[in-house]
Amino acid sequence: MRHLLRLPVLLCLALIFGALPSSVPVAASPRILTGFPLLRQKHRLTCESSAASMATRGSILEDQIMAMIPRNVNPNLGFRGNPDGSQGTKLIDYGVYAAPVHQALLRYGYQSDVLTYGTNAQLKAYIDRGWPVVTWVSYHLWRVVPRLAWAGGVQFFLVPYEHTILLIGYDGQSVIGNDPWNGSRVRYDWANFDRAWGYFGNMALAVQPCAVPDPISGLRTVRLTAQEISWTWQPAARAWGYQVQVTRHGRPDSVMYAGIIGGRRFTLGSITPGKIYDIAVRSVAVCGAMSDVSRMSARAPYLPTPTPTPTPTPVESTVQPSPTPTPGATLTTTATVTPTSTTPTPKPTAKP
Repeated sequence: MRHLLRLPVLLCLALIFGALPSSVPVAASPRILTGFPLLRQKHRLTCESSAASMATRGSILEDQIMAMIPRNVNPNLGFRGNPDGSQGTKLIDYGVYAAPVHQALLRYGYQSDVLTYGTNAQLKAYIDRGWPVVTWVSYHLWRVVPRLAWAGGVQFFLVPYEHTILLIGYDGQSVIGNDPWNGSRVRYDWANFDRAWGYFGNMALAVQPCAVPDPISGLRTVRLTAQEISWTWQPAARAWGYQVQVTRHGRPDSVMYAGIIGGRRFTLGSITPGKIYDIAVRSVAVCGAMSDVSRMSARAPYLPTPTPTPTPTPVESTVQPSPTPTPGATLTTTATVTPTSTTPTPKPTAKP
């Protein structure tokens, strides 16, 4: 009785101090993706392509996806039976599993991950990333018994009332999805969902909700000096921006820049002369999807060696001595020699 009397007191104290025991569970807030339309499948057995179309936000139509799926009695390899048929009890007209749908989406540039023996944690992780998940369950989670079948020496399973829904959300108690049978929003508790999902070996297809952009082309160096390097490239289809990473090679390598830019030119300044710089560029879609990487390298030039100014060589001056006069001699600047006549002067003749 004392313990019962203490309980209201403890609750009042907890309210006063704004705290409750940590063991009290807190309901998880729902995580719901937006922008994925409610679409209704066009044929009786095309729920997989319709769910995948919703995963692309309706950008790729159900008929387009079906056109890329081959026909095969093994649903792991293609669509089994007539899309407008009825499954019935013989399961001749049936549907298709995750791998062929994955290949069909790749034809339109949409990346997806095939899950087998998936877990609830994986489903939550993909939804947290913004990827809706096509999941294989029995229609309305009905209780059924899977069957084994053979074709071409390969064994596979078939499940009566095979169906798919597109998971777009969850909370602590349930999963939330788009049902292509009637284009409605459904909510199933985790326990029943896991049971119906388990009939298919927990198979699912997590879809990146936008097309992967094309890789860039024309990556080239447009400026290369001892102070900076500039690169440019051509625009890529479906690109919202470009992820750029520049690495300086050395021991060890150093990442000089890593980020997403909107333009198609990148300049790196304050470079080290003689070092090799590698640039890696990916196209980025608005949903974060990335293309394959394109790379190129460039070596920064060395600084030019300054040419030394030559030092003038001192010239020793030479003084020519003045001639020493000879005693009795007269210094003549210009000497003119006049020849002496050799004709004798005639003497007067004496007369007798």
